[in-house]
Amino acid sequence: MKISVLISNFNYGHFLDRAIQSVVAQTAKVDEIIVVDDGSSDNSLEVLKSWADRDSRIQIIAKKNGGQLSCFNSGFERCSGDIICFLDADDEYCPGYAARLREVYKQRPQVDFVFCKCELVNGWGTVPPWEIKTGDFDFGLTFCRAYFLHEWLGSPTSAVSIRRTLLAKILPCSLEKAWRICADNVLVHGAAAFWGRKFYLAEKHVRYHLHGRNQWYGSRDDFTAKTQYDFAITNLLHHFNPGFPSIQDDVRGFSGLFWQEFSTIPCPDFNEYKLYQRMIRKYGRRRRLKFRWKLWKQWRKIRKRECTTDLR
Repeated sequence: MKISVLISNFNYGHFLDRAIQSVVAQTAKVDEIIVVDDGSSDNSLEVLKSWADRDSRIQIIAKKNGGQLSCFNSGFERCSGDIICFLDADDEYCPGYAARLREVYKQRPQVDFVFCKCELVNGWGTVPPWEIKTGDFDFGLTFCRAYFLHEWLGSPTSAVSIRRTLLAKILPCSLEKAWRICADNVLVHGAAAFWGRKFYLAEKHVRYHLHGRNQWYGSRDDFTAKTQYDFAITNLLHHFNPGFPSIQDDVRGFSGLFWQEFSTIPCPDFNEYKLYQRMIRKYGRRRRLKFRWKLWKQWRKIRKRECTTDLR
């Protein structure tokens, strides 16, 4: 199983040494390191050339400034790994990250998308509900949760890895202008839109640095920015599935998708059960009751089994 690391950089020359060193120093060596420089005007290229001279695995793509998604598109064209890991140039991996990913993808061939908990450095962030739980977590499929609830089931760029077979459906993505920043949304929602199975690692394998140039965190209290973000997410989901508006009106079709998706969660808790019940409220009473009864039987059947961390 070949692992590629795709690093995107823009004027982070003072961080690059730390980021690349964290990849080179992995206990299980990665196979290739693709660094995309997005038109930096600092010393980034000098740092990169110094590293490329020392390590043949490092390949440099120097291009005009186009934003984060353009870096993903350019880097993916060069990647040849079965698993592609992403890393922002201002973050770093913990030493055992690659080894743990290789283990998970080999043991769980049905999993397409693995994300992990981050150690937040020099700042704070919103804690998603799954980080409160203990142990790893298999989300199963998340298509309906993404389309109906706009749930963001993932981690920042540096804590995301994807099988090549799934990523080839997401990238290249033509929405480069819309996602100059926060392009991890394209990966997270794209994985859900194309029926990728997601798995969460509870260990902190990535050090995620928060500072003045983290543009999304800097606008987290800006109402206008949030409104624009919601609009962009809607456009993104429709871009991946342009037939969605007509499918959404097909109640029978989507009731089946709800059922199929819920069945892929190995050991759903009561909150997850209520989540899927909530998604069918707008449907007719008769169909709603039928689906709720079917969902209840499935949930009780699963809960009778021993729900352990291994199942997750």
